[in-house]
Amino acid sequence: NNTPRLTTTGSGVTVSGASTFNEDVVFVGVSEDLRFDKSANALDFNDNFTLRLGNSQDLAIYHGGSNSVIAETGTGNLELQTNSSILLQKGNSEFLAKFISDGAVELYYDNTKMFETASYGANFTSNVRLGTDANSLQIGAGQDLKLYHTSNNSYIGNDTGYLFVQSDSISLAA
Repeated sequence: NNTPRLTTTGSGVTVSGASTFNEDVVFVGVSEDLRFDKSANALDFNDNFTLRLGNSQDLAIYHGGSNSVIAETGTGNLELQTNSSILLQKGNSEFLAKFISDGAVELYYDNTKMFETASYGANFTSNVRLGTDANSLQIGAGQDLKLYHTSNNSYIGNDTGYLFVQSDSISLAA
């Protein structure tokens, strides 16, 4: 139809209209390359080659040689949305965290579940430690019941009403 599709210019080549490439395509950057690998049917980003998204390029995904990074630098949040659960894993065999759709959040240490949320609240599946003597476990809407330890003594504090202790039998030892 006598319409130019490929024009060479002093600064390069101008392509008009749709283009079809039948082999690999390489985009050469200043220090890194981006390649469409036809045989793998994959778009390959070399280390430090960044995929930037958004009008202000405020979402970036890249691999810097040692670490893989998803960077949100705009004014909004980084949101992960799914119709199912989100699983964070080390490799494909060790869980770090599970965010179960319409259900629990589970946190793992060395592939062992240590904490989970449930319909009744939360459950620790191991010990809970408060790191320093000044910390306390505070219970109640006004944090009226406190369990705490100083360097020499342990305390149960009750800031409102009576403190009741109920049991089938009680034994106190010094």
